[in-house]
Amino acid sequence: MAGRNFKAIGLTSLMALSLSACGWVQEDPYQQSYRGGYADMQQASAPPQTRVMQTADATWLMPDQTPKPVPTATELAELKQANTRIAELEDEIAALRNDMSMMMPALTKLAGGEAVGPVDAEPVMASGVAGNLNQIQTAAGGSLAAGEIGRVHQDYTPESAYDEEPEAGADSDAALTGAAKAAPPAPVRPLVPPAEAPAYHRPPSTTAPAVATAAPAPTNAAYTPPVLDVTSIQAVRFGQHDNGKSRLVIDTSAARDFHYDIDNAERILVLEIPGTVWNAGPVTKNILDHPLVQSMTAAPDGQGGTRVVFQLLKPVQVLWSQAIPPSGSQGHRIVVDIASN
Repeated sequence: MAGRNFKAIGLTSLMALSLSACGWVQEDPYQQSYRGGYADMQQASAPPQTRVMQTADATWLMPDQTPKPVPTATELAELKQANTRIAELEDEIAALRNDMSMMMPALTKLAGGEAVGPVDAEPVMASGVAGNLNQIQTAAGGSLAAGEIGRVHQDYTPESAYDEEPEAGADSDAALTGAAKAAPPAPVRPLVPPAEAPAYHRPPSTTAPAVATAAPAPTNAAYTPPVLDVTSIQAVRFGQHDNGKSRLVIDTSAARDFHYDIDNAERILVLEIPGTVWNAGPVTKNILDHPLVQSMTAAPDGQGGTRVVFQLLKPVQVLWSQAIPPSGSQGHRIVVDIASN
């Protein structure tokens, strides 16, 4: 009995093993992907990554993936028409600017009160002025040179019609029409009635008896300016001696008197030369590397002379001064020797 049970158990186990051995064989997916290698993984494209946005309340929103609209033919035509219109406006503005540039001289003359009119008006005006001058010449019994007639014609300036202002309350069109018309020049009456005029045109003589007067001095005499005896200062020189003495030399074009004044409190030496003009370069000049003089200033003294002021570095005294006549290659000169106290 026990042996029969052992056989049944063994047979059952054998059948179970047989059924398990006959099942469907499937390959391991991990081994299959491993055997495929990395080539297939590189060829496979990664899925598109969509961008997300985080809001203030820590929520994530997907971006708007709505496709942008494509402009239609009508919209393109309207855009082209707008660009064309802008180009036309730019051309019109350039033409207007050119016209204003051409009109600017005339507008400037109008603003300055000058008369602006047709070119043909000038000969008529010239003939009228010439006729008036002929009447004046006949009445005065004299003659005017051609140059004087031209000068009078140049000095003659007709009143501009633009200076007239319309009356208050008048019509604007009538005021503009009246302002545009220039009034003709008033005729010039002769100063004395002509000799050939009828007697009844002569007014009664009311002139007073002639009184003898002195003849006026001729006004056309050549003016001769007075000759001024003016001496020019040509140069200022400085010299230094070994014994501590400094020499100031002023070159002049002619002999002139001079006088000097020392103010050691202000540390200045003033040299005045009457009847001279400054002609030696800059008016103010700094004196470099001089033991006693710092700077020099020259200016007119208001009485036809020159005042030369030397700014001193220390108190000094005048040892010797004299106006020396020309000698050798040197001309007139004023020499002043100074030394420190």
